Amino acid sequence: MSEQEQLNKLLLEVSQSPTIDCGDYASAMKYVTQICRAGLDVARCSVWQLDKTFTQIRCLILNHSKGIEESNNTCTETDYPAYFKALREKRFIVADNAQVDPDTFEFKDYLQEEHIASILDAPIRQGGHIVGTLCCEHTGQIRAWSPDEQSFVGSLADILGRALTAQDRRQVQQSLEESNQYLSKLIDERTHHLSLAFEQISEQEKMASLGKLVAGVAHEINNPIGLGITTATHIEDMTLQISKAFQEGTITQSQFKEYIEVVEEGSLLLIENLHRAADLVKSFKQIAVDQSDNSFLEINLVDTLNNIVNSLKAELKKKHQTTIQLNCPKNILLNTCPGSIAQIMTNLLMNAGIHAFPEDQTDRHVSITVEDQQTQIKLCVEDNGQGIRPEIINKIYEPFVTTRRSQGGSGLGLNIVHNLVTQKLQGTIEVESQPNQFTRFIIFIPKTLEPSN
Repeated sequence: MSEQEQLNKLLLEVSQSPTIDCGDYASAMKYVTQICRAGLDVARCSVWQLDKTFTQIRCLILNHSKGIEESNNTCTETDYPAYFKALREKRFIVADNAQVDPDTFEFKDYLQEEHIASILDAPIRQGGHIVGTLCCEHTGQIRAWSPDEQSFVGSLADILGRALTAQDRRQVQQSLEESNQYLSKLIDERTHHLSLAFEQISEQEKMASLGKLVAGVAHEINNPIGLGITTATHIEDMTLQISKAFQEGTITQSQFKEYIEVVEEGSLLLIENLHRAADLVKSFKQIAVDQSDNSFLEINLVDTLNNIVNSLKAELKKKHQTTIQLNCPKNILLNTCPGSIAQIMTNLLMNAGIHAFPEDQTDRHVSITVEDQQTQIKLCVEDNGQGIRPEIINKIYEPFVTTRRSQGGSGLGLNIVHNLVTQKLQGTIEVESQPNQFTRFIIFIPKTLEPSN
């Protein structure tokens, strides 16, 4: 078998070895230097790494007759300017007589000490840039490096560039896996919190339209989760593209840089949207919290309403420039759940202060009017604001319907009101509205309410 055939056989063996593409650059270096020593019958073979400034080169591994060792030997351009100039300008450094060759004579002391007669160096490239060298050192007599030998070392150096790319790819994959594990943990935690929220709602029976509520939660969560899926899919597509380019040997540094940027930006976007979903779950959980006393008592309605108005009027006046007027007959007695009434009125009054008026309106006013209708009471909460848009008035009791989402509105307040009125207090609620004139909520509640089992 000729020298060329023997070297080609070794190259085929190396190129097909799983060691090259496993992502372990240290193992790849050991394997390639061993093959290089065997193929060229040289005493020493080493792999060197250039720094990003191209002014310093460091030995990563040295393979010689005594074995394989890691080395931290470093050479700088300041000490060896001719050698660094050759690295920049030449495809190979071919020094048959290394001690006098213009590219390697600067290493004369080292060459004499190690009895090195000839040197053959090939650059290791990644993305079109030199990132290191594969160095072959022959001891004894001066050796003339043949074109086949030069091609052999150059091919091995290219294979090391492939191995280095495989290591970078593996590190990116590990980073992605860590991100995915973190995201999976977040999803599990949020799912657990959501499950607890459902249990609280069920136990407290604060909402009867649980089916609509769950549907609303699913719809709202679908937005950030959908963005997350789109982002993950994009990362997956980019990974397939970079993998194909890598397998075909056409990968460039710009492609790889773009891939890293996509992964970094995608990871941030995934985390951001999961946090959005987490915030939504938090809001959803608050629905299930029992904000008031669930006991049934006999109350004087005007006293209860006065307490509610007095607790809110300062905040409504200061923050929203809104006044409240209460018109309620004295001595209307109800056997009911005062905590639910407090929650209903608080939500309606705050909802009016926040949402009912355009920013330039100055005469902001909300009135509460109560009528005694024998077995039930009629309670109206009316504002003189901008009204409710016709296209959403039939949806206002659905969860997550709001015109202020960009300002942090959750769209849950009127859903809570509706469920408390219809389920807890066994009453009814209606809404009337005229654009730029008023919005009026009309609630009917039985005067005597027996607690349900």
